[in-house]
Amino acid sequence: MKRRNPNNNSKRIQRIYEVALAGITTALVFLLLALSMIVRYGSIGFFFFAALALVLPLYKKYYFASIASYIAASLLCLAMPYDIMSVMGFIFYFGPISIASIIMYEKHVKWFIAYPIKAVYMAGSIAFLYYVAGNVMFDFNIINSIPFWAIELIGIVILLVLDIAQTFIYRWFAPIVGKAIRDKNKTEKDNPIVVNEDDEEQEKDPFGEDEKEE
Repeated sequence: MKRRNPNNNSKRIQRIYEVALAGITTALVFLLLALSMIVRYGSIGFFFFAALALVLPLYKKYYFASIASYIAASLLCLAMPYDIMSVMGFIFYFGPISIASIIMYEKHVKWFIAYPIKAVYMAGSIAFLYYVAGNVMFDFNIINSIPFWAIELIGIVILLVLDIAQTFIYRWFAPIVGKAIRDKNKTEKDNPIVVNEDDEEQEKDPFGEDEKEE
């Protein structure tokens, strides 16, 4: 006899697990974003921690879970009967940049390549939020009294600091949470399927004849 691992069953279980993980992440992210819409103060703090929850599955390479959670949570926020412009900071900046940033970190992309890319995206996001959404995530009383270039400069500096802080928190916190998340490529070794070699030979040669007696 020989043993054969049930690979197809393992892949199906893994997909179910990843969908369940995406559901849990979506619920947590949406809760933080909903609170930011209701409270209306400290929204950037809610965005920061929502983005941190969003990227934790990336530690075990569950890319689908993070991306699907981002899309689902964003759509749920857009369906809320509140000021949806107040969460555009997460939808257009914190969500995408956090996923991209942690993937670059896990792939060991050099800082002199990663940070210029992030700075360009930050500048574009601030411009979009300022001119289109009318919300730059920072509740400054002097926001209308300073030129846009100053808003861009201050915003990029603050967002870079938050990005560095998020990476350091991820480095410390992700391994702790990762203990509760199983490895993506873990194979199932329990309860292997037992295959009889004689049965297997019969399957290969179903029309075999008995040896003739001399």
